[in-house]
Amino acid sequence: MKSLTLEEQIYFCKYHDVDTSLHTTIGIKEQDVPNLVKKFKEIRNI
Repeated sequence: MKSLTLEEQIYFCKYHDVDTSLHTTIGIKEQDVPNLVKKFKEIRNI
């Protein structure tokens, strides 16, 4: 899985459910999206 910059993380968290082309926008594979959503939700709950 690609390591995201802070800017990319912010974009991902804001638009992951709207941007259907994250693979071209910030280089995330579609199959990685659910794992990243889970990861960022877990971090937020700390």
